Amino acid sequence: MDWCDTCYRLILPQDRIQSLGREYHKDCFQCAQCLRQLQPGKHLQFDQQLFCNRCCSHIMLQLNDQTKSNMIYQDGQQHVMDSPQQTPQMDSYVNSIVQKAEEYNSYYGKNNNLQLKITKYNNNVLVEGPLKIYWQLNAPICQVESSTTCTLVDLVDLDQPIQDNDCYTSYLPQFDSVQQVRVSSILSTNHVIALLLGRNKVIHHYRHYGLFLIYHHGYTRQLKEEEIPLLVRLQVGPSDEVCKIIIKQIGIDDKQEKSLSQEAAQFMCFSTTELQIILKQYQVEEDRELDKIRSKYSKQKVLIEKQLQSMQCSV
Repeated sequence: MDWCDTCYRLILPQDRIQSLGREYHKDCFQCAQCLRQLQPGKHLQFDQQLFCNRCCSHIMLQLNDQTKSNMIYQDGQQHVMDSPQQTPQMDSYVNSIVQKAEEYNSYYGKNNNLQLKITKYNNNVLVEGPLKIYWQLNAPICQVESSTTCTLVDLVDLDQPIQDNDCYTSYLPQFDSVQQVRVSSILSTNHVIALLLGRNKVIHHYRHYGLFLIYHHGYTRQLKEEEIPLLVRLQVGPSDEVCKIIIKQIGIDDKQEKSLSQEAAQFMCFSTTELQIILKQYQVEEDRELDKIRSKYSKQKVLIEKQLQSMQCSV
């Protein structure tokens, strides 16, 4: 009995394709980007997704050396990360991730397109599955034309002039439109951004973009480079109505800009009447604290004045 390495369903003997030591359905054995049928042994696999050599070249330009270590190359070789040493803290961490992943799957019920795959190995756990990212760009992106035979050799900066304009096109994704990208619990923020841009054949460097968490009450924060977006998604819960992950362009000023604090954001969901009541209460507390301060320092001022009078009399 064999199981498809792409959809994880049973494969009938007449519908089986074997490549690089793995089994696939014939319909599943296609490029995740251009959807063309693949040839056994002539493809690359990244994070359980199959790509033809041409499409993979766009993705690889966006990924750094650390992400490349997760690639399965045409010779079937793969770099494997060392397993962490087993400790009570590690066991608790693994169990916590498994529990949150199971809660995530339970939330989406029978929607197989949003289910996460949980794999325990040695002393660790690997979570894989689709991550929903919302586009909120303020400027068009430049991507390789799907109909062109041009091959992107290197990435460019946002302000860098582009040669061979016939090979590229400008495109602005609809604001707040969502795209799913398959990720895992070993891909950091930069890797996820690079993978998303590579899937869309964007020719700009991933460093010009950032992932942000936006809560329903207005609190916003940018994900750090070393954070794992999929684990962050599990931590905040599966509901996009409560919190969603967006991608947008960032500049030097944006990186230094402080997000709305969580303390301030908590008031964004109150009505006008409630906010007025809160302000009045704050004013009452402020006046009370001011009275305490005035009382404290007035007593000290009296003592100092008496001491000065005493010193003047002695002179």
